[in-house]
Amino acid sequence: MTTRTNIEKDEPINLTWSQELAASWSILWPCWVASFLLVGLIPSDRTQYLLRQNPGILPLIANLVVLFGQGILTFRLVRKQYRSFWIGVLHEGEPLKRRLALREQGRVSLQILLPHTAFLISASLLLYWVTHRISTETAQSLNSFVQLFRILVVGPAAIRWAMYANYGGFHLQAYRRKRKVDPHWSSLRNLEAEDDVTQ
Repeated sequence: MTTRTNIEKDEPINLTWSQELAASWSILWPCWVASFLLVGLIPSDRTQYLLRQNPGILPLIANLVVLFGQGILTFRLVRKQYRSFWIGVLHEGEPLKRRLALREQGRVSLQILLPHTAFLISASLLLYWVTHRISTETAQSLNSFVQLFRILVVGPAAIRWAMYANYGGFHLQAYRRKRKVDPHWSSLRNLEAEDDVTQ
């Protein structure tokens, strides 16, 4: 005899910072890996020479790859099943969906990329302004801090910006993941608890 399983009803939630970080990281890390591979696998000696003469090109290429990749991977936000939540697409008068149309993905990705782009421009101007005023070690430490700030602050903020954006015709909604509860196992645990109390 097959035991029936009870599934809790979907519960709309507002994402916490840690959940926003998880969503942001899910579309950020593949792009970072791709940017490192792309820069590291450049075969042309002439290109290598150009990069040595203009070291600013390397971070520019890497950042462009990351930004472009995040726009492409925006669909993962609604397709991925995160540990404690998932994100759906709501249209007025239509059932909940777990996918973005191409136009919808473009609009969502734009909301995500705007904070990243604004931050990268500001950080690049700051680093350019202080590079000749501080030591190389300090500049490297500052660059590491900038990258960490982008992961922990800008990424989650961009997800929040996208979640609360008014797209006109649809919006994103996060839901707590369903928990499957076996009624038979639950009743056994209740009986054990009652036995403990009586003893």
